[in-house]
Amino acid sequence: YYHFVIDSLSRLVWMKEQFPDVVASSQTAFHTGYISEAGQAWARLMGISTHTGLENRLIDGWWKAQVVYFPPSNGCMNQPHGTDPHAVTEMRKQVVSEIGTSSSLDNSRASLTVLLLQRDARISQSRSVQNHDEVVS
Repeated sequence: YYHFVIDSLSRLVWMKEQFPDVVASSQTAFHTGYISEAGQAWARLMGISTHTGLENRLIDGWWKAQVVYFPPSNGCMNQPHGTDPHAVTEMRKQVVSEIGTSSSLDNSRASLTVLLLQRDARISQSRSVQNHDEVVS
């Protein structure tokens, strides 16, 4: 889930900036590796019109295509360089725009961007966030 958000969806930032018509086209599919309803919802937050079933535009697995765009990736947060700040900042703007809460945000901290995903200890004890409530408060 984390890698889907930070690695796959962050690439949409570059695609939207460099090839907005490709992203907007209903003929474009996005190889994200995560096609569940949670993946569909995140893609919609990033401005991609997609839904499970016949309206699905997310794909995983092996595919053959006539044209492929391969935007820059983000380094995993486990690496010293981490995620590209521009990609995270633009993702935040897109998500805020989609959920329509920009007027309720505290803009006094507009230069600070944090992407926090809750990780469940039942799934991975070593990579879980044990104090999520404390971090969010």
